[in-house]
Order: sequence, then structure tokens, then C-alpha cells
Amino acid sequence: MHPRLTYGYIKDQIEQNNYTLISKNYVNAHEKLEIVCDKGHKYKASWDIFNRGHRCNKCSTEKTAMKRRHSIDFIRQQLLKENYKLLSDNYLNAVTSLLVKCPYDHVVNFSWNFFQGGGRCPVCFGTPKKTIKEVADFSKSINYTLLSKTYINAIEKLKFKCPEGHIFKVSWNNFSGENGSRCPTCWKINNYGCNHPNWKGGISKEPYCEIFSDKDFKEYIKHRDGYKCLNPCCSKNYKYLAIHHIDYNKRNCKQDNLITICLSCNSKANIDREWHTSWYRAIMKQRYKFYT
Repeated sequence: MHPRLTYGYIKDQIEQNNYTLISKNYVNAHEKLEIVCDKGHKYKASWDIFNRGHRCNKCSTEKTAMKRRHSIDFIRQQLLKENYKLLSDNYLNAVTSLLVKCPYDHVVNFSWNFFQGGGRCPVCFGTPKKTIKEVADFSKSINYTLLSKTYINAIEKLKFKCPEGHIFKVSWNNFSGENGSRCPTCWKINNYGCNHPNWKGGISKEPYCEIFSDKDFKEYIKHRDGYKCLNPCCSKNYKYLAIHHIDYNKRNCKQDNLITICLSCNSKANIDREWHTSWYRAIMKQRYKFYT
């Protein structure tokens, strides 16, 4: 068993490395001591850690960063290789935002990490700008129709019509390519169709009763219910309200079949519909004496 070291011995050993021991007591080799390094950084470390050669964490981080850090001239030369011009006068590290002019004279901001990771001018994406005809021709090749009459750039949203007649908006950057974003309505149908456990034979496509298109009528239902979700088990995380058909029949717009709930509860009501029908009928019976 090794003899217990004294405070004086620990203090001398630390000071021999040009460090200063701030702590006034030494308990054991595993208790953390407060130390100041030769650069003035204050930190905590046990004698066991210090004795193994570990020193100030901040100094170690700064040394590592300096080894990895490139000079501003290096950054400038790397950008020039692809006809990008560095406009910033200072470079601190790889995540510093730099002012750069791309080959098409767009002045943009991005970091060295962004550039060396493959990122380029966010305005032109490093490629010549598409024409409206090129976008329309590509859309036609996959049986989509471009409805927009102008094309600004790859990040501005364009209006398309899918082969099923659904109209939606998406940017060229997301739409282009073999695996680009396509019609969101078709995606939902394909992923939540007849093979989904909540599938009810397509009744979600059934039309609502005529009065349900009357904004004043729906506003009245919300007013009747106090402009709040009537589900007592609501998580209260959603502030937006919906009018739910208790028996799931969109043609039945009688007042006793309509209840105000939040979007979250409305979504949850698609699971175990029989239970939710009974649940919301019980609430309406207790609140308004319906179904009596």
C-alpha cells in the first residue's frame, strides 16, 4: 500500500510544471483539485489525472485547433481553384461565415466546412440556371405538368400537377432528379391506402354535407364548444382546432354529431374509431344532453 501523499508534495509537483494549485486541501488522488495553468486558465483535475500527464483542457483544445487551422491565404487559393473569390479579410476557423463571390457573381455567405464538404453557391448551386422550358420538359417526361409560368431559381417553389390531377408546390431543387420529391397527396394515398390498418375503404374522400362549407356554421360550432378541445384527455399541445364528425359520416352534420377538438386529438381519433365514437358521444351527452 502506497503511503498517502501530502498537500505540500502535490503543490510542489504542480508548481514544477508552471501550474498553480488553488485548492487548499488534498483528500486523495481521485478528488478534483482547482488548478490554474501557465496561460491563466482555471480548471479542475485530480492528482491522478495530472500525474499521468494530462494538462489544461482549454490549452489542449487551442493547440489542436491551431494545428488544424488553415491560413486565410490557403482558403483563398482553394476557392480560386473553382473560380470563387474570397471577399472576407479575416478567417478564424472552419465554421466562420465567409463572404464569397461565386463564378456567376452571386455574393453569398458560407463557411470553409461547407465548401470543403461539397457545398457551393446556394443561389445557383454551381450549375447554369435552368430555363422554364427545361423544367417543363422534364416535368412532361415523368407525366407531370408545370403550371408556373416563370422560373426564378432552384429554391423558389413551382406549381405542378401530378398525373392524378393533384396540384402542389415544390422547388426545382427538390423536384428534379430520379428520386426527387413528387406529389404529396399521391404519397399519402400510397403509404396510407388499403394496406394501412386505418383504411376504411376510401371514406375519407367522401364529400362533406353542404352546410359544412359554411364558415359561419363551423364558427358557431366552435363558439358553442367554447373555442377549446372538448376531449378531457387532450395533451393541450395543439392550439389549432378542428370540427370532428363523431360517427365519421361526413354527410351527417347535425349538431349532435359535431364536436370541437384539437388537431392532435382529431388525428388520434382515426385509431379505434368505435371507441372514439362512444367516447365523444358520452361527452356530448354529458355537456349538451344529446342522445337522451
